[in-house]
Amino acid sequence: MVKTENWARAFINAAKTPLVAEEALQYLNVFCNAAMSLPGDLSGKNNADRFGRIINQSKKKLLENNAEDFSQQSFTLAERFIQLMLRKGCLHHYKKITSTIEKIIDKQKGIEEVVVEATVDLNNEFLEQLKEKIKKLIGANEIKITQCLIPELIGGIRLRWGSMLYDGSIKRALEMMALEFKSQSI
Repeated sequence: MVKTENWARAFINAAKTPLVAEEALQYLNVFCNAAMSLPGDLSGKNNADRFGRIINQSKKKLLENNAEDFSQQSFTLAERFIQLMLRKGCLHHYKKITSTIEKIIDKQKGIEEVVVEATVDLNNEFLEQLKEKIKKLIGANEIKITQCLIPELIGGIRLRWGSMLYDGSIKRALEMMALEFKSQSI
């Protein structure tokens, strides 16, 4: 069982700064997508070393526009990290691992992810207003909104962030009314 949180923490710790982590994550996504598109199983030391040589050959071309020192660090981190994933046979977990890395980076930058559940796609103007209200409410630097369509809500919205839930759906209102009627009829 791969513990994605452990992999993500190791990546963040190796990066040392959010800037390096963010750029290394971009390289890591490119490398993982490339590795996943190759035929056959790439796990094991020999395949990891071979894939590392392929990455190293393309290093100059990938970094020609970014000569900064942190770009070199980012590239090297991503290169070594994917080789470790290949050696340990964990490449097929890369989406979970990179998603967890992204969440940790966002948290370090004060970005909160809020899931907005609704019955229809909400327009951008409404989402921007909602973002500003949530930002003030929870004291975040920035809000990243993910929309989910859930027809069972009937109408209204439900907001989730962290372990918090705000349920302003019609479904919830109807459930509360039903409970109230039951309690009054006893």
